[in-house]
Amino acid sequence: MTYLFVFGNAPKLSLAELSSYLSSHKIKKDAELHTVDGLFLELDSEINLSEIADNLGGTVKVAIVEQEFERLDEPFVDFSTELISQNTSGKKAVFGFSISHSLQKTSLPVAKWNKDIKESLVEKGFSTRFILANGRDGQLSSVVIKKQNVTELILGKHQGGKFFVGRTIWVQDFEEWGRRDYGRPEAQGHIGMLPPKVARMMVNLAGTVPGQTVLDPFCGVGTILMEASVLGAQVCGSDIDKEQVARTKANLEWMKINDCELHTVDARDVGKFFVDKQFDAIVTEPDLGPNDNVGNWRGELKQKLIHLYIDSLTHWKTFLPEGQSVVIALPSLNEDLTIVRAVIDKAGAMGYSFHEEIYPYFRPGATVQRNICKFVRI
Repeated sequence: MTYLFVFGNAPKLSLAELSSYLSSHKIKKDAELHTVDGLFLELDSEINLSEIADNLGGTVKVAIVEQEFERLDEPFVDFSTELISQNTSGKKAVFGFSISHSLQKTSLPVAKWNKDIKESLVEKGFSTRFILANGRDGQLSSVVIKKQNVTELILGKHQGGKFFVGRTIWVQDFEEWGRRDYGRPEAQGHIGMLPPKVARMMVNLAGTVPGQTVLDPFCGVGTILMEASVLGAQVCGSDIDKEQVARTKANLEWMKINDCELHTVDARDVGKFFVDKQFDAIVTEPDLGPNDNVGNWRGELKQKLIHLYIDSLTHWKTFLPEGQSVVIALPSLNEDLTIVRAVIDKAGAMGYSFHEEIYPYFRPGATVQRNICKFVRI
């Protein structure tokens, strides 16, 4: 069965997360094709697709590819009508189209399809409602799909090939993500707090599976530790700021996680507290520098941050087993990757190999941007 995984606003990181998750959980794929629309995967029909998708931070929708067409004409309309009727409970058919990136520049007769499909559904005894995709991206949001119980058809085109019709079978649980982001007792949004979805992607990029142990030596308010815990990992954390450690403790207790070992210590000396602990991964976002005043980004600050990251990685090598990963967010200022490159260039000397590529994550208009990097202990 072919599934289309549709990614959010960090497609490179989302793709890396999904690939790492499938590998670490030993989920066999028969084939895969990465396109501008997302990742097409041939997977066993008996897998628990929802369980996989619920564990991902970067995938916003999953669809089954139902059919391919040479042209989007009458056979496509007839097929879509039947598909909507088969996947409607009751006699009110609520449906809508999302136009994939591969068709964004194509003029499509969506209004005519809407009219023809509505007429055919009425003939079958349904009342109908068509939901128009608002926004420039031509996509129905997860919120709309879930709250209005929409049968969503995703339309796209394989490169140089046929058109495809996918039916959305899963959307990201925006309510649960919002609860852990805005409902937790301790948050510090004014200092550019790491979003839970990004934390989840980082934990998955590290190859974390249930029962493993994850360390965050710059734990802040505990976002990474929270997301690792949701995935079934054992978690440990530390921060140089005792107030941040207290915030992490409060957030973990709010999630009913009471067995997390926490310490107040510089990340460059954290190993002394864990001499008998074996970690499967270190996942962290260190100090990224000021995000509210570009004028503070002087050369000496860049060097200070570079030394912080290199000294930390060098220290972590002393207790992280070979083959295990460090996933770390590093800053760039207005797409200047000087700091990121300086750390990557030192990877071998520090005892690591740099894994594949830099995965950017930033919100539009952001001056200081996150760059997610994975290092493997050698």
